[in-house]
Amino acid sequence: MDKKIFVLRDAGGDIMKRWFVAYKVDGKWRKKYGNINQFLTVRERRIAAALLIEELEGKPMRPKLRIASERWLETNRARWRLKSYQ
Repeated sequence: MDKKIFVLRDAGGDIMKRWFVAYKVDGKWRKKYGNINQFLTVRERRIAAALLIEELEGKPMRPKLRIASERWLETNRARWRLKSYQ
């Protein structure tokens, strides 16, 4: 199996368009949207994309990134229904 190559396709930073992570496996490009597009700012989307890339790589999350993402979830908890938050 070839080494995976990951690229964030962020539509030039336009949050009105769909963002995704493109990655190459065995010579074939694939797309993964994850939950990137539910966020409303460029910064939040970049954090979500970084988490998605780490998940696809199979690496454990870096502690600083994990703490930041958990803090973000807690501060924005009131935005979602219970099931969405879970």
